[in-house]
Amino acid sequence: MNAGAWGREMSDVTESITLLTPGGAVEEKKSPGLPFGHRRLQLDPGTVIIKGMLRVSRTGKKTLAAVVEKMNRRRRETQPLDLPSAGSVFKNPPGAAAGRLIEQAGLKGRREGGAQISERHANFIVNTGGATARDILALMEIARRRVYEETGIQLEPELQVVGEDG
Repeated sequence: MNAGAWGREMSDVTESITLLTPGGAVEEKKSPGLPFGHRRLQLDPGTVIIKGMLRVSRTGKKTLAAVVEKMNRRRRETQPLDLPSAGSVFKNPPGAAAGRLIEQAGLKGRREGGAQISERHANFIVNTGGATARDILALMEIARRRVYEETGIQLEPELQVVGEDG
C-alpha cells in the first residue's frame, strides 16, 4: 500500500524494503525504483514485506506534537470518525475531489440497508449498523453512475474489493 494523506505518501519516505517472495527468496529493493503507484505498491501476488527502512527527520517533541494535533484536528473536522468506515471510497480524479462530485450529485446521506454515504464527507461510506458488503457495493455503484451521468467523470474505487462480489 502507498498510504497517503494531504499530499504526502509512503513512497516519499521509504528508503528500502525487504521482501519474501512466493518462491521463498529474500530480496531487498531500494528507492528510487520501488514500484509505487497511486495508493499501491506493485508486488507479485504472494509477496510479503518483512522489513522496511523509512527516511525520517529529527524534530523537537513540541513541533511534532503540533503537527500531529493539526492533522488530527483536520481529520475530526472533515471525516466521519464516529462511525465505522473503510476510509476514502474513490480515488480523486485529476483536477477534482471525489467527495465533492458525490456531494454535488446530491448523494450525501443516501442510504442502502445499514450503509450510508456520509453526511460529513461524501467520499466515505459509513456503517450505521448492520451494513453488508452488498449495501456498500450498491452505494458505490449509485455514486459511480450518478457522478458519471452528471459530469462524465468515471470514479475509480480506492478500495480493493475482494470476495464473491469483488
